[in-house]
Amino acid sequence: MSQKQSEMITVRGLVLRERFTAGNDKFIDVLTEKYGIIEICVKGARKITGRNLAPAMLFSYSEFCLRQRGNMYYIDSAVPIKSFYSVSSDISSFALASYMAEVLSYSALSEQTGNDVMRLVLNIMYFLSEGKRKTGLLKAIFELRFMAETGFMPDIVACKNCAVYESDAMYFLIDEGIMYCGNCYTASADIAAIRISRAVLCALRHIMLSDFEKLFLFDLKNESLEILCGLAESYLTAQLGRNFKTLDFYKSVK
Repeated sequence: MSQKQSEMITVRGLVLRERFTAGNDKFIDVLTEKYGIIEICVKGARKITGRNLAPAMLFSYSEFCLRQRGNMYYIDSAVPIKSFYSVSSDISSFALASYMAEVLSYSALSEQTGNDVMRLVLNIMYFLSEGKRKTGLLKAIFELRFMAETGFMPDIVACKNCAVYESDAMYFLIDEGIMYCGNCYTASADIAAIRISRAVLCALRHIMLSDFEKLFLFDLKNESLEILCGLAESYLTAQLGRNFKTLDFYKSVK
């Protein structure tokens, strides 16, 4: 974000992480639509009477008026819009929110993708705060839709070889991001592939291809959900080329 030192900017953002200093201040990582993730210094954050206490709280969605000094941004004023702090009261929800924050912090978000990614994350935070959906399903939705929005859309239209739209068994290749039907797929020890049913394929296509208004209007249960969750996690970590410490934490508490 390139701004003159004396210029004020106003952004809306979700507080993803916080790090306290030895004094009364803290640093927060904030997801914004236009600038991706920015680091902001919050003066007097440990003071109960601090005027920016609520808007700079972890998992708060707020409007920030910022001033730049060198490479750092400082809050001039801030107004809370929506707090998702209740997510912290459930260990599984907190673990998922922390995992999303680490993935977002690792990925470079552009202005073109920022709006859709913000919308995705805010909706998932809402469902987590309300406890209305299974965390495993929300995690899979985040992983797959995030991949689609940031340029990692796999080829899930049809079998790569014969172009059949669906069959009783399809095989999704994690590293390549392509599918083969049961007739065309040949197993290999060198290829990571997941066998998916019609139900899982339908859910996969829905998450990655549907209009956002319909994104959360489906459900998946039992073995089908487990397969979708495994596929989503494997695809994200393979395409981003790394593992995440918060993912290990999520697995330990789910």
